Amino acid sequence: MDALSQFLANIDSTQRRDHADREFIVKYQKLADAKAAADARARAAEKVSAAGLLPPPPQEDVEKPPDRTATPVGAFFYRSPSSPKSPSVTSPPASEPAATLTLRQQLADAQRARTSLEKANAQIPNLLATQNAQTRQIQLAEKEIASLRRKLRDREDEIREKQKLASDVQDEMISLGLQLSVAEQKAEKLEGENRALVERWMKEMGGRAEKMNRDMGFDEDGKRT
Repeated sequence: MDALSQFLANIDSTQRRDHADREFIVKYQKLADAKAAADARARAAEKVSAAGLLPPPPQEDVEKPPDRTATPVGAFFYRSPSSPKSPSVTSPPASEPAATLTLRQQLADAQRARTSLEKANAQIPNLLATQNAQTRQIQLAEKEIASLRRKLRDREDEIREKQKLASDVQDEMISLGLQLSVAEQKAEKLEGENRALVERWMKEMGGRAEKMNRDMGFDEDGKRT
């Protein structure tokens, strides 16, 4: 797998993960709204309890300890009747309810999911920049490859033209050589025929001259006989 295919696969995986994290975001928002409402109700209840508008929780009657400062030593211990207790502030429970723990756990999970989503979203600009840079590099490489292919085709065409030209020149040289050979043969033949013709003409002219000399009474030396 090349770098571009791997990068596109990473982008697709990130998009699918972001789509899956939307459920956590919606869930987190719902839980956050529920927690805010619960906190508001709790604060309202605390204010009402602090103002004394709500009755305190029921408590069992507890005997008061003897007042040692008021009772002398040796006197009978007097037990006062039970009196109604003054309202007190309700202490928080020792342990949180299961629903609150579940809500806190869900909020923590949603917060972790949100953090992961924010990290993924923060990486998107870098990934896009890397993708754009790689796209530009690929385009430049494709242009360079196309230019090299054109140059290669031009060079191949040039080589074929040169080879064809060389072949044509070679064929022409062979043809000219054959024509030259034929011309030389014809020249030799014509030269021989010309020599033979000249010899026959000279012989014929010599014979005619000798006959005329004989008819006129001259010998071979040109003297009259």
